[in-house]
Amino acid sequence: MRTTSSFRRVETDLVRSVRSSADARLGQGALLYLRGEAGTGKTTAVTQVLASLDTPTAYVAPRLSRLSPRALCGALFESLGITQPLPRAIAASARILTQNLARRPCVIAYGDADMLTRPSHRLIGDIHHGTSSLALLTGLPHLKPLEAAADHSIEARPMERAEVLRLLPRLHPLWEQAPSALIADLDDYLHGNLRHWQHATAHYQRALERGSMLQDPAAMHWVLRRMGLPRPPLQEQPAPIEPPPAPRRSPRRPDGRLQRSSRPDSATHAHS
Repeated sequence: MRTTSSFRRVETDLVRSVRSSADARLGQGALLYLRGEAGTGKTTAVTQVLASLDTPTAYVAPRLSRLSPRALCGALFESLGITQPLPRAIAASARILTQNLARRPCVIAYGDADMLTRPSHRLIGDIHHGTSSLALLTGLPHLKPLEAAADHSIEARPMERAEVLRLLPRLHPLWEQAPSALIADLDDYLHGNLRHWQHATAHYQRALERGSMLQDPAAMHWVLRRMGLPRPPLQEQPAPIEPPPAPRRSPRRPDGRLQRSSRPDSATHAHS
């Protein structure tokens, strides 16, 4: 089941910052490190920047495994289209990569670089500092080896409230007609996290398909519960006020006179 919604490509503050830093270091063999917590839009920003560059690009992702230097060399051979067999020696592989990148400078993005081993971090620095190709790495913050090896680092932070209100209607049609107050209320729980907003948008779409209204507090409560996030208490609806029961009317005979109850009179019953 799809739990994230595709967002349109929009120029965020982070995209502009990454593009500016990349443009300033093209052809210098530099390492640019984009660090930030999960969901702050690092991968989205790098993908948009790579698509906008005229320089040839390649993307290497560790696929959630700690790539050793040899495995990293194999991934780079594949991404760069190097058909030469991968040597056993790391130094020989690094030499082939350096020679290849010297002939055709490019920008290589390393996704989730925090999943790489420290020797792999050093290998990336050796390869790129020996050429004019730019390395663009993304990863979690507070990684000292990456920060020390990088020539420049950028911190990816959650979107500020003003940026959320400005960009969200442009990111997805669901929010084009949404009141700013609703977006602000929801962001109190999503905290400007781009990935959280993608998940929330997908869940809201499901809620609308099930007949909910976008501004219904119950819909927000359901979306946040599905995401496992804290949620506002739902106001209890007051119980409906029922009208008092109608007085019981005695039946009438056809001539309009009150009909005597068939229940025996208590006094007569006692006398008998």
